[in-house]
Amino acid sequence: MRILPRNPRTARAAIALLAGLLVGGWVGGGLVWVLNRNKFKDPSTVADVSLNKADEVEMVPADAMGFAHVRLADMWKSDAMSEFRKVLEKAGPEAIAALDEGFVPAPSSVDRVTVVMMRGPALPPPLPLPSKTTTPKGDVPFPRFDIPPPAISAPNVLAILAFKAPFDAATIVKANKLAADAKKHNGKEYWVDDAGRIAVHFPTDHLIVIGTESSVKSFLEAQPKKDGPLTPAIKLAASGSRHLIVAVNMSQIRDFPAPLPDEVAPILRADSMTLGVVVGGSGGKVDLRASYKDDAAAQDAEKSIRAAAETGRKKLAEVKTQMETAVKGKPGAAKPRPIEDLPGVVGGLFALGAVNMLDEWLADPPLKREGNEIVAAITMNSMGSAYASMSAMSIGMLLPAVEKVREAAARSSDANNLKQIGLAFHNYASTFQDRFPEQSWGNKVVNGRMTGKLSWRVALLPFIEQDQLYRQFKLDEPWDSEHNKKLIPLMPKTYATPLAPAEPGRTYYKVFVGKGAIFNRPFNNYQIGNIPDGTSNTILVAEGGDPVTWTKPEDFEFDPSKPLPKIAMPGKNGFNVLMADGSVRFVSASVSETTLKNAIQADDGNVLGKDW
Repeated sequence: MRILPRNPRTARAAIALLAGLLVGGWVGGGLVWVLNRNKFKDPSTVADVSLNKADEVEMVPADAMGFAHVRLADMWKSDAMSEFRKVLEKAGPEAIAALDEGFVPAPSSVDRVTVVMMRGPALPPPLPLPSKTTTPKGDVPFPRFDIPPPAISAPNVLAILAFKAPFDAATIVKANKLAADAKKHNGKEYWVDDAGRIAVHFPTDHLIVIGTESSVKSFLEAQPKKDGPLTPAIKLAASGSRHLIVAVNMSQIRDFPAPLPDEVAPILRADSMTLGVVVGGSGGKVDLRASYKDDAAAQDAEKSIRAAAETGRKKLAEVKTQMETAVKGKPGAAKPRPIEDLPGVVGGLFALGAVNMLDEWLADPPLKREGNEIVAAITMNSMGSAYASMSAMSIGMLLPAVEKVREAAARSSDANNLKQIGLAFHNYASTFQDRFPEQSWGNKVVNGRMTGKLSWRVALLPFIEQDQLYRQFKLDEPWDSEHNKKLIPLMPKTYATPLAPAEPGRTYYKVFVGKGAIFNRPFNNYQIGNIPDGTSNTILVAEGGDPVTWTKPEDFEFDPSKPLPKIAMPGKNGFNVLMADGSVRFVSASVSETTLKNAIQADDGNVLGKDW
């Protein structure tokens, strides 16, 4: 039988689908758990299981990115699947027999499936930059910077299928139109299909390893390790105590571009996280395990989880106040209330009850610490409620943490934008005799200098891989000419900060223009090599204030004798700035005006304050 479709992306899609089903099950079952919470206290309906040992799981590299192990045959025989079996039985024994007779190995002989994800080879580096670029002064060499490409790799995904009955490998090779002659890698044989998209390896007459050729070769190269981040999860899956195990090697996926918030850092420093599911009777057991390097790390993580739960309760208190207002009405409102308020009041009652139940759960979450592991285990007489309980834990405890992580990720992405802009400024300066672009420029010559009514952001386009967009501008026309206005909606993503929404074509990234700043009028006074206060002490670009049209030469107006313009980002406690040396730093909203003015001025000779 064709074990996998010819499309090599199918295995990766299967991983995403499995994750989506798990998360969707948790979230979708949340309301069921809340409304039926009192019915799910008796764990006696779900018995422990002792399934056959799965030796093939021990083939999973202990340092892999992760794996999912499913006991298909055992789950199919459980009471939880009885209704599905009844539906299939309605097809009749002859139809069911035809399914087995039409494929090899017989589908009914599939016992277990293990999907493995391993780190793959590095992706190829970006295409080389062009040798020259067209500017208002003609073709000039494109500056080169020896910047190593980021270490990005595409994951290798494969599946290990275990069968209850032995099969004939030669029959499978022929039925799936695999090449008759086997290839060898690391002393082991594997077969590839005609298109070279799928590779198959037969460790035994009961096991099949399937994936792309690169993933199978990577698997054959892997050396079994006794100890690694996934070792506890591998032992748990092989033991036969769970119908489903999903494990993730946290060390290979937690490379955040910015420091983790204090609230979640101890939690996410786990070596691995494992989800286990047992199906039995009409219900099930769900446990989530986080393994740490030692007992002390696990203790710190437990404290963080309980602190997050308490913070989640505080967030729920805010929601509870809103629901109570919806139910009781605003103070002083006339009564009886109009009939159109009734649906909102009824909905508020249900929501208020759900919030109170969730608050009770968060007050004492079902956590326990076992050495260097933290376990959250829930036993319910309904599988939907089991998933829902895990959902409640995720929503309640991670509600404040998710906000922090989202903020950190947005700030990191914002900083990356500024770094790209800084690199573009330096590339421009290398091309044009160490000079930065004018704040307002165009294809007009005044006193021997280019000037006009286009922003410096347009001048940098060839240096942020937007040369094609740059060529569409009419450089002898202002930003709001009939032609150039059509290009405003095409603003590059580099100029859009994820920290604050803005209308399409508008940006928060601006320079300071005025006495003492790098950008002075009528022309810049400073070259990159002669900034008196030093490039590391002088701001080149900042974010904040009101967003401006990106093609318009509109920026922060600066006068050291007057109050500073509004710089802070909407609703944020600070803002990022790009220094003239290309570095990016976060400036707290509490920074003094004196310190900020000193950082903006390029020649005041003042030392930046301690609050910088």
